[in-house]
Amino acid sequence: MNTRLKSPAFTLIEMIVAITVFSIFIGFAISAFLSFHRADQEALVDRSLMMEAGQVMDILTTDIKENKIDYEYYDDGSGSPFTFTFPFTVELGDHVLNESVLVLRSVDGLTRTVYTWDSDPDVLGLTVQKFDMTDVTNPVALDGYTDPLPMTSDHVYLNDVNFRIFPDVDPYDPENASDDATAFQPVVTLNLIFAAEGRVREEVTLPLQTTVTSRFYQ
Repeated sequence: MNTRLKSPAFTLIEMIVAITVFSIFIGFAISAFLSFHRADQEALVDRSLMMEAGQVMDILTTDIKENKIDYEYYDDGSGSPFTFTFPFTVELGDHVLNESVLVLRSVDGLTRTVYTWDSDPDVLGLTVQKFDMTDVTNPVALDGYTDPLPMTSDHVYLNDVNFRIFPDVDPYDPENASDDATAFQPVVTLNLIFAAEGRVREEVTLPLQTTVTSRFYQ
């Protein structure tokens, strides 16, 4: 008598369950990969933004330390009024200049450095320009750069810039010597909001603030 053996096989329900479990597993794997990829792309933008922002801040702080505030520029009425729009509150006391332009002068008085923030929505740029002040009546652009140079690359831009200068008058000027309220070493508080186009988010921002004291003593 012949005995016919049944071949092992999966039922339809077992196949459906297996496919469903496999699909769920693949879905989790794809989701995890996409999340990792998005995080990696954002990390690249963050690192690039922090690196360039750090370089700009280093240049600014070094110039402030090695030069002095050019109070003649502000005393002449050349300073421009600035509407303070930084996204956190800053207590503004007396004798403080809030400017969109930071003007520095070398210790020997022969070089003027001008940092200018243009808040025009079509520009939103911070530029720098240096002048030879040997002849104060005829400043000459140094190194042949007759136009201001941008401080950031095409990949990084600025949303807001504020230079907070204290005191608002030259404390070394004999005319101000009797005013105890301004008898302080000049300091500049830098408020800058750096930004870059994100690869996942529309925009990545990095607000930075620091206060720098001029090392120039008279």
